[in-house]
Amino acid sequence: MKLSQVNQGILWFLSSRLSFAVAGIVIKLFPQNSALQFNFVRACFIVIFVVPIIYLFNRHELDWRAPFRSKNPSLMIIRVVLGSIGLICFYYTFQTMTFAKAFTIAAATTFFTPLFAKIFLGEKIGIHRMAAISVGYVGVWYALDPIYSGIDIYEIIALVNVILTATVSTISKKILIKDSPFVLMFYTAMFSIFLALGTWSTQGPITAMTGFDAWPSLTIYSFVLLLITMGPFAFMGKYGYLRAFKKTDLSLLMPYEYTNFVFAALFGYFIFNEIPEANTWVAMGLIILATTLLTLYETRGKARGLRR
Repeated sequence: MKLSQVNQGILWFLSSRLSFAVAGIVIKLFPQNSALQFNFVRACFIVIFVVPIIYLFNRHELDWRAPFRSKNPSLMIIRVVLGSIGLICFYYTFQTMTFAKAFTIAAATTFFTPLFAKIFLGEKIGIHRMAAISVGYVGVWYALDPIYSGIDIYEIIALVNVILTATVSTISKKILIKDSPFVLMFYTAMFSIFLALGTWSTQGPITAMTGFDAWPSLTIYSFVLLLITMGPFAFMGKYGYLRAFKKTDLSLLMPYEYTNFVFAALFGYFIFNEIPEANTWVAMGLIILATTLLTLYETRGKARGLRR
């Protein structure tokens, strides 16, 4: 029995959420490595496996470069740069926060994406949709808890990741109309590799000026171990998301964002003995409420459109 496009999209999305959570476990188990190195390993895994796959499925092309050409080069460049920086921020967030808090703040992407879709794609945001999004913003505010604990540099980086991810999701929505997820991931990976090598070659001056060691010692053994343990899950996390995004409308995937909280709570408690703080639980509840309201609004809107 063949699954419908919607069910295929949901399965891709769930596999993406689980894969990101497992990749997060690996990241927390390697605290001696930097976020830039994690992004480098992920990029190497993609290049090693994506290039042969793209070539295999397009081996009958007369021009071997054809499968690697983007039909939206200007948007692709913007997406590649922002996406690479966003991934580095994402990995850094996992290193410096509890699982539950990292996933809770990352969930804000769901509420920033419609806002950016209005700005860049001209999509409309009705009053009900805006109300649901506002509840989500309050949830993120609770997760940050700026009144009682203030906002530190780690939370700022987490918010930068949210903004960049929402921007990238909006751009990807347009790129994926003509380009495949493989091509998009390939160019992001290539830029990530060049960025990592550039940082590695200039690490002395960077450390001297900032005091931050962006490229700690990465042995061959550590590289291979990360490539095997983190690489597949980091790849599947992003690829599954893009496949789901291509097959299914975003509004139908929103309810399954809850799985992020389930994975975060379970993995955080049983593997790292982390118990979310009270404000994180409140934030989770508000974000789940906001996502539910947003899903109901989107579903009813589509139903009204079909009746017409």
